[in-house]
Amino acid sequence: MLFVVSLLFQRQYKSQENCQQPKILKVSGDFVVQSSRLQQGISHLMRNLDKAQTLLNHYAGFAERYGGVLKGIEVSSWQDVEEHTPHGFLAHLAGLGLNEQELKDAADLLFAFHFALAEKGACNWKPNVAEWRRSVREVLSLFEERFVLVEAVSEENAWSEAERLGKEQEVIYINPYGDEVMWRFVKVNEVIKVDGEHGSEIFSRFLNSREAASLLQRNSRNR
Repeated sequence: MLFVVSLLFQRQYKSQENCQQPKILKVSGDFVVQSSRLQQGISHLMRNLDKAQTLLNHYAGFAERYGGVLKGIEVSSWQDVEEHTPHGFLAHLAGLGLNEQELKDAADLLFAFHFALAEKGACNWKPNVAEWRRSVREVLSLFEERFVLVEAVSEENAWSEAERLGKEQEVIYINPYGDEVMWRFVKVNEVIKVDGEHGSEIFSRFLNSREAASLLQRNSRNR
């Protein structure tokens, strides 16, 4: 018998403290103050300039080491730092054990800092609000649901096989920023027996207009 099983996985990070003190990229007190003002003191980091300075110095060390890694270039100024670097740094902080509020505070500060850099002409890109919010949500919690076909003699056997497959499909790798990423198996969501023949429906879902537009755009690129 054939069964469709739904497996749930969660992405997690585990980071090593691999950021040296910055030698090239500097974070002046003016930028810390300006970043704080841009965010209008909405988080405790913005009300504590010493903590903000410490976090931005940590980020500068990270950006100095990894800011050009995707393009394969050496970083010699903030102009060389790629747009994805602050998102990689947030994942790095998550791997160091920062909680949800601390990560949101850090994201606020990094957004304001790069906005301030761009306003001063020290960086040639400004953070995109929508992209930033999406990245923060995904760093805080990203799950993947996989649908897998399982051949088994019974539904009970299919559940056992689904559990085995889920654990077998866990994966650990090192991302471009030197941090460990793990897709951890969480649970088997559902096991459904497949009855039918050619053309039988196995799975369907409803989409809103935004989801449908994204799917149509993705399909057009793959042709």
